[in-house]
Amino acid sequence: MHRDAVVHHLGIVDEAAPHLGVVWIRDAGTGIRRMLSRDEVVLHPCRTERPEHR
Repeated sequence: MHRDAVVHHLGIVDEAAPHLGVVWIRDAGTGIRRMLSRDEVVLHPCRTERPEHR
């Protein structure tokens, strides 16, 4: 997630709930799952394989 061109969260979308307006990402640095408001995120395609943190 970035705000004002500053990255605040970087990760892979783990799950999305459009009806709730949220997405969960798997944080790239820690592997922790984070819930973010869909209104606050900018999604970009990932060119790497998904890391397995489950």
